[in-house]
Amino acid sequence: MSARAHTTLPFAVLVIAACGSRTGLDLDTGSLENVGTTGAPDSGGGSGSSSGAVGPVLCGPMPSVLAEGLEGSVWLAVDTRNVYWTAQPSGNVTNGSVTSVPLAGGTPTTIAHPQGGPLFVAVSSTTVYWDNQWDGDIVSAPIGGGAVTTLVTGLGQNEPAGMTIDATSLYWADFGDECFPSGTLVRAPLAGGAQTELATGQAEPWDIAVDALALYWTNLTEASDQGGSVVKVPIAGGPPVTLASGQHLPVAIALDDDSVYFTNNGTRAGNFLDGSIVKVAKRGGAAVTLASQQQGADGLAVDDTNVYWVRAASGMGDGAVLSIGKGGGPVTTLASGQDSPMAIAQSGDCVYWVNAGTSGKVAGAGTVMVVAK
Repeated sequence: MSARAHTTLPFAVLVIAACGSRTGLDLDTGSLENVGTTGAPDSGGGSGSSSGAVGPVLCGPMPSVLAEGLEGSVWLAVDTRNVYWTAQPSGNVTNGSVTSVPLAGGTPTTIAHPQGGPLFVAVSSTTVYWDNQWDGDIVSAPIGGGAVTTLVTGLGQNEPAGMTIDATSLYWADFGDECFPSGTLVRAPLAGGAQTELATGQAEPWDIAVDALALYWTNLTEASDQGGSVVKVPIAGGPPVTLASGQHLPVAIALDDDSVYFTNNGTRAGNFLDGSIVKVAKRGGAAVTLASQQQGADGLAVDDTNVYWVRAASGMGDGAVLSIGKGGGPVTTLASGQDSPMAIAQSGDCVYWVNAGTSGKVAGAGTVMVVAK
């Protein structure tokens, strides 16, 4: 099969290439295309300082930099003390890192480096977990840095996608073959061990979220502008249930007590100008579009009243961070002029996000940002 056309998605996600030849993120162009790498992957880790320290930061109405200098920042998580994020340098994803910085700013701490394409990250009270896209494994380390522990191996290069945890288990999406639905959703103990397949035959599962009863995820289905879906499966076992179909590259997912929220990155036919923010009830029903015309909508977070997301736009330094009420209404711009914003999280009065630090084909310094809600 001939290679699929180069696309210009304005954020880093999976590679679109010839069937069976996907090789990683492309933060350099912000597109779904092959990535060359140099250097050898290493599972080593340790504590220490990273460049990019900034002074004390309290979130206010203007965006502030919490940390800077790590090109290719990809995903983040927050707890009551720190922001944790992954980074994959453009053209050298095997030199990736996992880093933290206090919520109020200060000196970043390197939790693990180098890592083979760290992607999704989650945190418990004691431990940081992440999946390495290039190495095909899931690993952990103490939140302050220290020895890296390998929990899951043998997933295959570029197979790990979404990853999250609850109090007892680790969950992840195995992306599968982009040529036919072969993705799986898997659970294992937090310390590693016996794996349980919760769902199989999925069309490129990407982001995931979990509550007390079910695991939820987005299926990208890259080959079709209308082929994406949002699906759930009981964590105790049972058949998957499709909550929303006909979606346009659904990328990020978040939950509250009653609903599932997700971003559609948009269609190729619409040049990704038709991205959207959508919600659907956990019990099923009609999907409701909260915001439309969101070019390159990506990371997503929710609190008791609002939905927050990043919009990568053209990938030329015109990204934005936005919010809307859970019931819809006017869209509020919290930050504009951002360089390829990727993922977002919220805590207390603040919203946190990472900028990949790319504008078109020019790679720059990634940043961790904060602004008041």
